[in-house]
Formats: sequence, C-alpha cells, structure tokens
Amino acid sequence: MTKKALSFISVFVFSALSFSFAQGLSNSASVANRRTALRYLQLAKQFASEKLWDEAESNAQMGLAYDDNIADLWYLRAVSQINKGEKKSQVLPLVVTALTEAEWVDYNRDGARILYADILCATRQFTQAIAVLDSEPFIYSADAEFIRVKAYYCLGDDESVAKARSRIDSARRVYPADARFAELFYSYEYHIFRKEGVFASSSRTLADAFALTLPLYKNAKEDLEIYAAIFASDEKPAKGDSKKVRMLKAFDSKNRKSPLYAIEALKSGLIDEDAALDYFYSFSDKEISLHLLEDFAALLKNDDVKKEFSEYLNSYNGTISIDVDGDLYPNLVVSYNRGRPQSISYDENQDDENEWTAECDFGVPLRLSMSENALVLDYSSWPYISEASYKMDNRHADLRFTLIAETLAWTPFTVEADASIKASLNSDFFIPLLSQTTESVSGTELLRAALSYSIPSREREGAIIQVSLLNGVAQLASYSVGEKIYAMAQFEKGIPVSRKLDVDGDGLFETTEYYGFSRDGETNFISTNDEMQIVTNLFGSPAQGTGFYVKKITVDRNGDTIPDFTEEYLPANAGAKIPGKISSWDTDGDGKWDVQYTKFPSMIDGKVREEAKFHQPLTDSLVTVSSENGSPVFVQKGSEVLTVSNGKNKSFYWISQGGSQKDEEKILIEINQIGEQGVSTIVESEGKRFLAVRIEKLIFALQVEN
Repeated sequence: MTKKALSFISVFVFSALSFSFAQGLSNSASVANRRTALRYLQLAKQFASEKLWDEAESNAQMGLAYDDNIADLWYLRAVSQINKGEKKSQVLPLVVTALTEAEWVDYNRDGARILYADILCATRQFTQAIAVLDSEPFIYSADAEFIRVKAYYCLGDDESVAKARSRIDSARRVYPADARFAELFYSYEYHIFRKEGVFASSSRTLADAFALTLPLYKNAKEDLEIYAAIFASDEKPAKGDSKKVRMLKAFDSKNRKSPLYAIEALKSGLIDEDAALDYFYSFSDKEISLHLLEDFAALLKNDDVKKEFSEYLNSYNGTISIDVDGDLYPNLVVSYNRGRPQSISYDENQDDENEWTAECDFGVPLRLSMSENALVLDYSSWPYISEASYKMDNRHADLRFTLIAETLAWTPFTVEADASIKASLNSDFFIPLLSQTTESVSGTELLRAALSYSIPSREREGAIIQVSLLNGVAQLASYSVGEKIYAMAQFEKGIPVSRKLDVDGDGLFETTEYYGFSRDGETNFISTNDEMQIVTNLFGSPAQGTGFYVKKITVDRNGDTIPDFTEEYLPANAGAKIPGKISSWDTDGDGKWDVQYTKFPSMIDGKVREEAKFHQPLTDSLVTVSSENGSPVFVQKGSEVLTVSNGKNKSFYWISQGGSQKDEEKILIEINQIGEQGVSTIVESEGKRFLAVRIEKLIFALQVEN
C-alpha cells in the first residue's frame, strides 16, 4: 500500500474517531440533561401533591430548561398555573404542548386530555371538549363525565340536553358521593326552568333522586340545598308544611346563606318583603347576578318596599355579573357607582382575557380598551369616538388618532334601562346591553374620521410624528422630541414630497429632502437599507418595497433661502444596482453652483466613473475632471484637453502644470481649514496663484494668472 493511501486511511480513521467522540459527548450531555430534568420532575410532582403550586411550577420550569421534550413537565406547569388562578388563555398552550409535542414519562395523557377538555368547555368550545374526551382511548371518569355533561347542557339544543340528563343519571349512580353532579344538574335545570317556566318530567325525577343523596355530599356549595328545595314538591299536606318549605326551613336552621333563599322564602311566605329585602342586601351590596336581581324585583308587591329597593338601586355601589350566553358563566361584569355603571368588562369566550373593558362616568362610557389589538377608544360624546390609540411594540408612545367631533360612532354595547326591573319597580336601573356588531372599529375607519394622528418614531430617541389629515389623506407632518420640533414634512395626495430638517438643533430647518415614489418599485434610486431608513424617518418604522426614495437634498446653512449644497440622486442603469448622484456647492451665494461632483450609476463593466466640475476665475472657463475608480483620467477646460498628474500627497492632483512641494503643502493647509466637502478658493504661494478645489476626497490645483 502506498504512503499516500496510508495517509488517506489514517485521516479517515481520525475523522471518524473524532466524530464518534463528539457524538459521544453530545449523547452524554443529552443523557445528563435528561437525568437532571427527571430529578426536577420528581420535585415538581412532590410539591404538586402537597399543593405547593408555586414550587411545583418553578421546578417544572427548571426541568424544561434541561429537557423540553418531557410532557409531564408541561402538564405540571399547566396544572400549577390553573390552581394558582392563572388565565385559561395562558394555561391552554402548555396543555397543548404536553399533548402534541412531547413524550410522557410518569403520567399518561389522560390527565392532560381532561384538563384540555375542561379548558375547552370553560371557553365555550363545547363540541371540541366532548371530542377530546371521546377520542381513542375513550376516557370515563368522574372528571370526564362532569365535563361531558356540562358541555352537553351548554350546547343547549334538545338532543344535547337529553344527553346531559342521561349521562348525569348514570354518573350519579357511579359516583354517588360526588356533589358536583348534583350542583351541575340543579344549576342548569334551574336555568332551563327560568327560561321555559316549567320543569321537565325527567328533571323532576332526577331532582328527587339527587335530593335523597344530599346527606352524602361533603363540602357541597350552600346553594345546593336551595336548588333541591326549588325542585321539591310545593303541595301542602293536610297537616304540616310542604316538602319545599321543610327544606327551606332546614337550610335556614343551619345558618346557611344564599341569595336564592330570599327569593324562595319570599315565594313560600316564610319571610315578608321587608325581611327579604334586608336578607337580599347582604349579598347584593357586594356582588349579585343580574338574573337574581330581576327575579327578586319581580316578587315585590308592596309599594313602600318597591320604592325602597328602587332607591337602593339608584344609589347602588356593588358589582353585577351578567351571563349573556346562557352557559351559567358570567362574561359581562359591571361595577356600579351611585347606581350607574362605573366600569364594564366583557370576556366573550371566558378565557380570562377580556375582549374589552369600559370606563364610565355616571353610566356614560368615557374609554373603551380592546384587548385583541391593544386598541383604546376615548369618547367625549358617546357613542362618538374622540381619540383612539394602539399599543406599539411596548414602546413609550402609542399610535394615536384624534378624530373630528361626532364623525365616527362605534360601540360594542349600549347602556339602557333593564326592561324587567322597569316592569317590576317602575323605575330605571341601567345595564349594558351588547350591540349586534361583532367587528371592532377598523384602522381604515379611524383614518377616514381622523383630524390627525401621532405615532412613535425610531428615527430619534423619544421622537413622535404628528400627521395632519384631510378626509383621511395626509397633508402635513411634524417630527418632534419632547416639545422641540426637528422636522416638517409636506404631502401631496397622501404621498410625502419633501421634508425640512433641523439637523444641528439650532432651531433653523437648514436641510430639505425631496422624495419620489415609484408604485411598481422599478425606479431604483437607493439601496434597500437606504429605503428602510427613509421610511423610518418619514413614517416611524422601517419597511421594504414601499417605493419611496430621496430625489434630492438641499442644505441652506446661513438661512438666506439659497441652498449652499444640493445633492440629486440618479437611478441605476439597467443591470446595475448602484445609483448615482450629483453634488453641487454654491460657495458665493449667487444661486449658481461653483463646484459640482457627479458619481455616475455603476456600469456593467464594474468601473466607478466620476466627474468633477469647477470654474476657472477670470475666464470663467469650465474645468471638467473625469475619473475612473477614484483616479483622474481626463481633464478638459472648455474645448482644451489638459494634463493631470499626482501630487506628493494621496488624492492630490495637479492640472496642466505642477507646482512645488511647498505650493502643495500651502494649498493643503488652506483648503483643509474649510470644513466643506466642496471647496473652491484661491491660494497664493511664493508669488504664484492657484485655484484649489476639493470635491469629496479629491483635491485639484490649477495655476492661474496673477
């Protein structure tokens, strides 16, 4: 075997061993991480068993930091958060991850499926909740059946309600000591009874069956006995009280409390209206559901009591919860002050994320905050929007619209007198009623109705852009930091055409930018980075493909309205990407350029071609210097071709005839004292006079007559 072959084999073997060693290290690290994650899993499980939910979640998070492919850790995070009272919208992604993107170690998926179904049911996704539990492998447990029954009740159609009753009848036999099924049955059947005014025969049978098992229930809700009494027979025997009355008395004798007792005891004649009113106040002073408030008001017959209750509601300072969709979960919560709504929150899908919240002044909405798009609406004359703002990427300022008065009316609710209470008490008690509209006010609608809008800008720290509008079309824009305006922009038909800037902060707008717009984006004046900066400057944030570009920039430093410097940009040639520019300097303020530099758009051959122009004194002859790749190659004065030669210093060139080294040094000293990039001046050296010109980095010297 040749040495070359042996060398190749040795390299191959070394590479293979190196790869194997590296892979071994990687596998070793992965195994170590998994072991560490599993230790955190055991700790999280221990804390969860002790109901120490903060510690359980903390350890689950630590475990996931080492290995995020363990479903148990995601599940324990979800369980911990749900027990800590976190929002369902926050918990749901954790459960989904546990079910779809990780592997199980100690637990099985059934617990996560049950939690997932429970959240789906609570957030009004009833069909999906049932499907999760019914999918293979089918889950049958007290928790699973409870969720199924609740979902069927909430679906509300006759077939679903029949399924709910059938399943709850089976569940009460299998889990006779589980009070949740009795509570679920009574609360939903009571809701159906309130709506239909009659108990179904199957409901009465189940109610009697549940009533027999009431003594078995531990830690049941206090309302349960009241619900059972409602379903009990109200027929009065020859001697003694009816079954319903006996159950109500038993409830009261145990010193238990429920707002339902005030209603049912008043119906059954156990208390008079004055006593019922005092009893009801003990609950309604803090929080009460609207349906209980309406039901109680409907029972009052005494005019004095009705008057007192009306006055109470007219100065009400508690909270009223409203179930707008009939699933027994309140999703409209109203806080009252002096009998009028003070704040209103609406959680449509009950995921603990309010779709909107409203702030009111004596029942009149002043501000509405939408959570979906971080939109805040301010009202000066309800329902007309006066201002609107969007949150902008956690920045200090918001996108804010100031609207023309009484132009755009939009509201997801109205505040009206409750019809039931009006009929019962002949007095007004105002509640929010959801509007038919389902779509939020759009940005287009806000823009059309806006007088102006302001938006934060990334151009400068703390910068704000204020844009004036006419019929939704931009007219003017001011750019400021704090109280100081540093730029003003002019628009035509909503498109920016120019912007004046105070670059040096002296209060004078010395720089003006002129813009062009290419709708198809084919006019390639600038690079992508330049375009993003232009859009940032104009509109606050970077963007590509907008079609905006800078055509020209002028600078007037002395404030005489005559530009000292002008720079125009040229489109790139076909097949090339680099645009060109023409820079002009007016050094004497006569409105005509004295020095001009042209950088031509890049050619296909890749050469960078430039041209410098200046006027020779006295004769006013135009001198043109053509360069390629930074070096002069051709000089022309009028029709005369002149020579060009390098000086001793880099980028210094003599035109026609050269001077001495002292001449060159004298020219450099004097021309470098002038800070401008475009300079044309006369320099005297050793009895000679030179026209010295600096354009960009190039310096030219031309001897002129004395």
